[in-house]
Amino acid sequence: MRLYAFSTEGITRKITGAISEIESFGKDRVILTNPSASAEFPCCVVQPPLQKEVYLDAGRDLSITVEVWGSRQMEVLRLFDQTSKKLQGLNLKLTNNTPLHRDEITGKWRYGGYFEGRWNAITNHIERN
Repeated sequence: MRLYAFSTEGITRKITGAISEIESFGKDRVILTNPSASAEFPCCVVQPPLQKEVYLDAGRDLSITVEVWGSRQMEVLRLFDQTSKKLQGLNLKLTNNTPLHRDEITGKWRYGGYFEGRWNAITNHIERN
């Protein structure tokens, strides 16, 4: 049986692609690092997945942090809920949230969460773990 090779880039592209389907973000406002003060808001920050090999490299446990940044608290909460639904569609489960926080550098609100799933090397898909 042939196992697929894990691709951090491929998984990250899949996640950012799903989130970019949310109209408020589009392709330009789903980013991989915290935004600068001159960035366009609202935006979504996706940290590439932390990964742990399982089952002799036939799978990887993934942990992903996602934060929504915006001007208003309720806007950020609403967009995070939409983002969470998109990630649930990829079989990523919300396991905990980050605190709602006003960033001093940008003056914007940020709220996010931690998502987990298991990548399967046999099927090349993310499964709930």
